[in-house]
Amino acid sequence: MRNILSPFLTVLLAVVVMVSSLSAQVVVENGQVKRGKFKLKDGTIISGETVGPNQTGVAFRYDEGDLAGKFSSRYKWEQFSQETLADFKQDNRVKRYVELLIEIKTTEFGTVQDETLPERKARPAIDIKPVPKAVREHADATVFGALFSGTGLILLLLIYGANLFAAYEVAYFRNYHFAIVCGTAAVVPVLGPLVFLCLPTKSKHAPVVDTGPQPGDTADVMTAEDEEEEVVVEAAPMPVVAQIPATQVFKRGEVAINRRFIETKFAPFFRVIIGDNEKDLRLVIKSSKGEFVGNRVSKVTQTDMSLQITNESGASIEETFPIADIFEIQIRHKDAPEQ
Repeated sequence: MRNILSPFLTVLLAVVVMVSSLSAQVVVENGQVKRGKFKLKDGTIISGETVGPNQTGVAFRYDEGDLAGKFSSRYKWEQFSQETLADFKQDNRVKRYVELLIEIKTTEFGTVQDETLPERKARPAIDIKPVPKAVREHADATVFGALFSGTGLILLLLIYGANLFAAYEVAYFRNYHFAIVCGTAAVVPVLGPLVFLCLPTKSKHAPVVDTGPQPGDTADVMTAEDEEEEVVVEAAPMPVVAQIPATQVFKRGEVAINRRFIETKFAPFFRVIIGDNEKDLRLVIKSSKGEFVGNRVSKVTQTDMSLQITNESGASIEETFPIADIFEIQIRHKDAPEQ
């Protein structure tokens, strides 16, 4: 009986070993891993069929246990062990993704390196040469020495010329004599023009001061003889004095002095020939440049105003000044007193 069962037991054992060996291997068909057992890094073994491998990972359809026939979630390539990654390397679809994750043994890499790489030649020693220190030219130069050099003298002359030009402009702006302001600037540069710039603008029209009767003036003196004599004097008729219209004053702050205001309020003064009603009236402009009296506005823009005035020699000239600098405009009769 023992002799009869021994061949059957031998065949059965061979079949079991063959089945177990087949189940432990990975089945590859047409360059694609189809099924088998796959091991993760944590020791978990997944038995089943691969589904949809891509650059991220692969899913499985289980063929054993309670989950047989069900699909797993996708496992990343980084989760598999090195042996399983070597099996997946046989799959042409994911070969380029998994071969980067397969570790190369140090001994194998060293052997390949020794066999394939040529022997490197020793590099020549680097000869470091000392760098010469830069020498500063004119290291002992001072500020005063630089000022009295060629370039320094040119700069001083330019500054001095700008000082005189500034004095000229200050004299024109503040209505002072050019010789006084420029002479002060020539002696005291920079500070001189600043002093005149801080002073108030000088008016072109000097105020008239009434000092009373002067010696030599004719006066009516009544003597004692004239008092004794009774002289009947017929009273002469008093001359009729024309009534002088009141002066109209327009101050900045009370009115908006701009181009529209000037064109509408002083329209009669734009005419080439002044009318009879305005021929005795004068326009008085008070600005930062001084006081100007004229009888005709020759031009007005958004920023400037030009007034036709008569200078001391009797010639008619045109004076232009910014509208922003005007702080008062008057319409005054030629015989009216100044305000």
